Amino acid sequence: MSKVIHKKSTKALTVSSDQILDVLDVTNCNGVSVQLNGITATSGSMKLQYSNDSTNWEDIPSATSTLAANEANIINTPNIYTGFVRALVTLAAGAGNYSYFMLGKER
Repeated sequence: MSKVIHKKSTKALTVSSDQILDVLDVTNCNGVSVQLNGITATSGSMKLQYSNDSTNWEDIPSATSTLAANEANIINTPNIYTGFVRALVTLAAGAGNYSYFMLGKER
């Protein structure tokens, strides 16, 4: 039986680029979902990156989203079986505390 690896927290985000929301160990996972809630700004983005060693990071193709105000902003990744995934957030306006979830389902 598989289990879900998850993180749920709140993060203070400022008006700046590529702020690390969190990192999730995705060893033996069938992909990852990241949800960022409570965005009040309509100018920003979120992207996911992948690393084998949590030091050298690469963007995950098609894992970028323009943030929408007052919506749950969600990115789902394809299958990733080892390593780490991190979420980066860029805000041009709307600094504040935002809640988020990171989920990985073990295979």
